[in-house]
Amino acid sequence: MGNIPKDGYQLKKFGITQKIEDVCYAVDWNILINNMRDNLNTYWLGWWSDCKRFPSISSIVLLFSLRMVEWGVLGVSRLYYTFKQNDITSKVGAGEYALRVVPQRWHKIINESMRLRNGNKKSFYKSVFKRRKDALAYIEFMIQKCNNLFQ
Repeated sequence: MGNIPKDGYQLKKFGITQKIEDVCYAVDWNILINNMRDNLNTYWLGWWSDCKRFPSISSIVLLFSLRMVEWGVLGVSRLYYTFKQNDITSKVGAGEYALRVVPQRWHKIINESMRLRNGNKKSFYKSVFKRRKDALAYIEFMIQKCNNLFQ
């Protein structure tokens, strides 16, 4: 499925309605996992590093952009789910999974991220600074947790 093995996997697993003969292709799980590990240690680690560096545009945007909080927290949770379960789920599905497997300390930022993803209005946080701090700490925790799976 070209350069996008995750999309190929989802297409193969969940399919789409088609009016032609079956499309046959294989999804190489090893390639998928290797690409996702690379994504974790390039895109996500770089994203986290940019957001952590204050003052920077990314760090300031993370204070006020609800989308960035949700994107980061659920994005790394989704990678962790894939590495542990050898499957791919939605971002909310990954958040629900994370609530079952990570320490209670992280539940507030995960719930906040799922709230943002689902468009609910009432925040679990009174302070954007605390939310930013928790999001960055959780993302760092999950990057380390993911990398520990491969050692």
